Amino acid sequence: MAESALNGGEKSFREVWNNDRFQAARAVFKREPLSADAPVVACTNCPVALHYRNWDAHVAAGGGVNDFVPEHDGWEGIQYFLRRVPAGGEPLVELRRSP
Repeated sequence: MAESALNGGEKSFREVWNNDRFQAARAVFKREPLSADAPVVACTNCPVALHYRNWDAHVAAGGGVNDFVPEHDGWEGIQYFLRRVPAGGEPLVELRRSP
């Protein structure tokens, strides 16, 4: 990535980091409601991000470490990304738990 947009026509790190999609991805992990008009990115519905937001809400409501029950397990987080389909493509891979 170029240091500036003037360098070979590439976007600068700052331009990429501050674009709408990166801001939307970071917003998923903030302690505030998601904006209704924010772009939907991979992080929006990721089980890891949902787990984080649920944990944060649980603690804010006075919940303790031992009584938090996550909606998703780590396996679902891995599967979420492996099942994602690139635009016009096929799922990357399907993994199964061994018995």
